[in-house]
Amino acid sequence: HRDLHSFPTRRSSDLVKEKYEAELMQDQAVVGVGIGASNNDPRKAAIVVLVESGKAHRSIPKVLDGVPIQVELHGPMKALSSCTPN
Repeated sequence: HRDLHSFPTRRSSDLVKEKYEAELMQDQAVVGVGIGASNNDPRKAAIVVLVESGKAHRSIPKVLDGVPIQVELHGPMKALSSCTPN
């Protein structure tokens, strides 16, 4: 039996994300940092680090302050042209 209160909550994960987001984003290959459900246990929150596929990136920890980290490869980000109303 696992205590559900020991799982990282969305709120605690948000706090950890805020604490480390700027540091993670310093890596040129990291294109985004967010919160999602853990791949290992959907009841757990996880910090999702989006890394541009094909770009080398620094080592990313598997856990930060008790919150699991998931690295997901992402295609190159492209800026969209702004839309102007007609």
